[in-house]
Amino acid sequence: MEGLSVIKEIKKVQIALLAFGVFVVCYNFYEFITQKYSTSQGITFIVESLLGIALIFMPQVILKVFKLKIPAAIVLFYWFFLFISVFLGTGMHLISIISFWGTKSYMR
Repeated sequence: MEGLSVIKEIKKVQIALLAFGVFVVCYNFYEFITQKYSTSQGITFIVESLLGIALIFMPQVILKVFKLKIPAAIVLFYWFFLFISVFLGTGMHLISIISFWGTKSYMR
C-alpha cells in the first residue's frame, strides 16, 4: 500500500509542475504579444517552455516505450532540474536577472 501513496504524491508533483509550466507559457505568450523581447527571442522562450512541458512526461514515455521504470527519487530530481533550468531560468528569465546563474563567476 505504501507504493500507492508514493505514486499519488508523484502525480501531485507532476500536476503542480504542469500547472506552473502552463503559467510560464502564458507569461511568455503575454510578453510576446506586448513585444517585451524581440520576435525571435519571444518565440524561443515559448518553444522552450512548451518543450519543458513535454519533458515532464518523459519518465512515463520511457516506461511505456522501453518498459524501464525510473525510481521515484530520480524522477523528482529530474523534475526539479526542469523546474529550475527550463521554467525559472529560461521561462521566467532568471538567467538574465541573477548575474551568476549559469556562470562560474560566483567561484572567483
